[in-house]
Amino acid sequence: MVDYKKMGIFGVFGRNGSNWRLKALAIWNLIAFSYFCTLTSLTTYLVLFEMIPFIFGEFATSVMKHDIFTCFILLQVVGNVVLVITTDSSIHNLPPLWNKPEIRNISSRKRKTTDEQKKNLVKISNQSVTRRKDADKNMNSSSAGTPEMDAKSPLHNETEEINTTVCDSCNALAPKRSHHCLLCNECILKRDHHCFFMCTCIGFYNQKYFILWCFYMFIGSFYSLVIIAMYLKKYFNISFGMFTLLTLLPNTLYGWWFESSVIPYQLLIVGVFYACLTCGLAAAGFFYWQLYIVLQGQTTYEAWKGILTYSDSEMLCNFKDVFGPFWYISIFLPLPLPQKGLGVY
Repeated sequence: MVDYKKMGIFGVFGRNGSNWRLKALAIWNLIAFSYFCTLTSLTTYLVLFEMIPFIFGEFATSVMKHDIFTCFILLQVVGNVVLVITTDSSIHNLPPLWNKPEIRNISSRKRKTTDEQKKNLVKISNQSVTRRKDADKNMNSSSAGTPEMDAKSPLHNETEEINTTVCDSCNALAPKRSHHCLLCNECILKRDHHCFFMCTCIGFYNQKYFILWCFYMFIGSFYSLVIIAMYLKKYFNISFGMFTLLTLLPNTLYGWWFESSVIPYQLLIVGVFYACLTCGLAAAGFFYWQLYIVLQGQTTYEAWKGILTYSDSEMLCNFKDVFGPFWYISIFLPLPLPQKGLGVY
């Protein structure tokens, strides 16, 4: 029996209940991912093996510096993409205590949570608020970690501390800030959005890799724009002025289609130029937005709804909550470094 739940975006085509709209979105996911892979590979090849040697061929030191920088950007982009795709941000990535059947598998909303389940959920929730200063102080004291000893804890009230719901789609007991994704067919911890270019959801454990991918895509795209512009000027004698971005593409298409004065190779380079421009602007927008909501301690959904319940007053706390204690390493090396918390607060 094929388990379509473990097939990610491909499982949409085999799951019962997948309508044509969901399948169309899945196809669009695969197209977007293929576009990203093709554009990244093509641009890297052209910049690394065609343009840099042609522009800086007389200066071996300059060629080496540009090659190293290009390879560094490529490593960051590919590395963070791999980490985003392979890092599980679903509720299945929670520790064994949460994953016990009596805690997670609830058959319907009408079924009430038992006292033992509530006790376990409180224990889980208390482990997840260590990022806040008051929780850190409580943990350093001898009475920390048990709700019975800390009656003033915000998690002590039984009606508020759990704040979980039973997912209508998968019947799993979903913790705070988690949402179900129909494409991934999973409840995602601290779900932010579904990324079509990576065919997966961005949540608690992989958001930092997505943000770093946006940052390096932005840097790489605009670096490629500069290199391509220099190449067009030197190879095709195209000068760049104030309105070149508006006229270059239509003039190239007109010359290729009607006058045959533009060779296909030039059309390809101009096409890559505009593709890099589009990707660079999009990546810059995503990076700005993601960094903004991270510093605010929100997800995209919470920002739209104006929810500030989970935000810390200090931006550095919110930043470390996403990037972890070793954020200064993650910026330069795409590594699966540890992250505090469970994403269930």
